Amino acid sequence: MFVIRSHGSKSQFIQLGYISPGSRGALQYKNKIEDDKFEIEVTVSVNDNNTIKSGQGLIIFISNSDQHEEGDFYGKGGSIDGLCICLDTSDYKNPFISAYSGLINTNDTKKVFKDKKYVDLEDNNKIKFRIVQDHRTLEVFVQDGHNELLVYSTRKNLVSKGSTLGMSASNSGSGQYSYMINSVEVGSACDWITGDDLREKNIEIVLKVLLNKSKTKKMFYHEIDEEQSKKIAKGIYNEIQIDYDKMDVYLLAAALKVYCLLYLDYYLPKDIHFSLLKVFKANKRTTQKEIIKRLPFIMDNTIRMFFIGLFDLFRGISENTNESETTLDNLLDLFGPLVIKNPENYIDFNAFTKREVLKDLMKADFEHVSIDFLQD
Repeated sequence: MFVIRSHGSKSQFIQLGYISPGSRGALQYKNKIEDDKFEIEVTVSVNDNNTIKSGQGLIIFISNSDQHEEGDFYGKGGSIDGLCICLDTSDYKNPFISAYSGLINTNDTKKVFKDKKYVDLEDNNKIKFRIVQDHRTLEVFVQDGHNELLVYSTRKNLVSKGSTLGMSASNSGSGQYSYMINSVEVGSACDWITGDDLREKNIEIVLKVLLNKSKTKKMFYHEIDEEQSKKIAKGIYNEIQIDYDKMDVYLLAAALKVYCLLYLDYYLPKDIHFSLLKVFKANKRTTQKEIIKRLPFIMDNTIRMFFIGLFDLFRGISENTNESETTLDNLLDLFGPLVIKNPENYIDFNAFTKREVLKDLMKADFEHVSIDFLQD
């Protein structure tokens, strides 16, 4: 863990950009992030000179390069291979926050910050960013006043161990903003495991084990003792740690079916659940697409991760149909009724409707959180 704070007589900050057109500044740590699970908190503040002349903004970046190059991308040049979060003040009326992970060429950034969270810097010019990565996800939270909001989440392009944390800020040619780093704290992410966390970890391991054995012939179609498969499914649900990799693949596959049937509880609000099946039954295609694309963002993280793992398994098996002798249609027919439940007190939705819901869910983006959806 490392912490950096600067001290003044009345306040604490490191100033990266001054109230002067064209000024810029950067800060990069020599300490590298030593673990692929970490939590970082960065508090920044922005002041203007009571003018309408906007500064460009500030970025927080975590990159696998420890070389800093000056440039026109919020004061930084070259490329960023990792995570980049921006506080953009180029439009003084509409400052926004956005984030992106992956390889960023600072000379071509038009497609980088597409999802934007607008903030009000007039009432509270201090903003806290919290970056959390575990072995599965990278998430960015922003605290504006008393509210903390998740603004970015991805399972792709996680930050690699040994990366370097830095900040950079720049005024435009007419900008008159000052950008200040008030505090930075970096440490290991909390390793506390709750029952839900362990259950999520168990089902994730099961799905990965089956994915690694996706060429198995007719994995889900062998006759397996029902009591045995129920026992394994119950163990997954009750957070019992088992060496799933050494288990008979057909028994594990049967246990997954039982788990979906018995323990995959209602994961959507009842009215949305009912509306979803209703529009699929009525074949209202436009409404179907609109609902489906929103579903990942109203599911909790455990369910989201389950669907990501399940659909990865479906793709792995169907891409090896010659060996697995199982097609995607076979899997949708089998798992549709297991995963997509009937709403309480409604039994009028058949297996075909449920398989079509599951088929369309495969096209939804479970990997990223849409800021547009989260905004008021």
